[in-house]
Formats: sequence, structure tokens, C-alpha cells
Amino acid sequence: MDKCVTCKYNTNHPICRSHCSGCDGKSKYEPCGLKVYQTIAVDFDGTLCESKFPEIGEPKPLVIEYIKRQAAAGAHIILYTCRENGTKRNLLDEALQFCAQQGIELYAVNENPDNTFPEEYGIDFGGRKVYADIYIDDKAVNVSDLEAAMSEVLQGEHREEDSYGFYP
Repeated sequence: MDKCVTCKYNTNHPICRSHCSGCDGKSKYEPCGLKVYQTIAVDFDGTLCESKFPEIGEPKPLVIEYIKRQAAAGAHIILYTCRENGTKRNLLDEALQFCAQQGIELYAVNENPDNTFPEEYGIDFGGRKVYADIYIDDKAVNVSDLEAAMSEVLQGEHREEDSYGFYP
């Protein structure tokens, strides 16, 4: 497939055609309809590809396209995965190779070099949670969705208590 030399998208992609003329791949590129984040932490298994651990599953094209558009708009993409090397196979290297084959340019892996909190607060995070603006993970739950669901559950329990005088 031909790639645009400036924004690295397929030249037949409608967003590329309308936005890449004379761009540097980042400053003039505007992904239509997407909020652009500064830093995105993205999981691997079940997120960028189907979950087949320790094997690598089929790519998830829509997620990959989203990540590539974010990167083209200037977002730092951090691969946030439990895969590691030093086991029977170099599972992390396999994930990195997959990302490269998909055209995903990674800013970092399992760390955020831009995180200034350790210096600001005089603490050593020692590799704990990667700092990002959003986390994309197949196992994640959106807190707002969870709160809304629990609110409905609790309202239903209160209605049943009012009707029958006890909880089921």
C-alpha cells in the first residue's frame, strides 16, 4: 500500500487526501472528529490485537487506526503491557515488532519519559503506573459508566424496598 510521505497514512485514505498536502505529518494534520490527547497509554493483548496470549492475535484495525491518527496529530503513544522478555520467548519484542508492522510509532514502552512528578514531589515511582491522559485497555471500565450502572442498581433496590418493605 502506498503511504503519504508526510503524514504516513494510506494515500487513498480520505482524511489523508484532504489534509496532507504540505503538512509535516503533525502540525497541520487534524483528525476529523477526534479529540487529540497528549499522551495515550495503550494495552497490547485484546486491545491492539485479539487476545491469544502468548501468541499474537489478529490486528484490531479500528483501534490501530485510532492510535495512528492520534500519533499523527502529535500524541505520544506509550505501549502499556504485561508482556516481557526473558521468558521462554521475547514476548515484548514480539509486541514491538507487531506495532512496527502495523505502522504504530511508539514514544515509550511501560514508562512515560515526560512524567515530571518524581522530580516535582521528590519521590521515586519505581516503575509503577504509567502516567497518561487516557488509558486504552480491553479490561478497563469507565468510572462514569460504572457509577451510572451502580446508581441504577441502587435506585432499583430502593424502589423494591419501598414496595415490599425489604430487600430481595
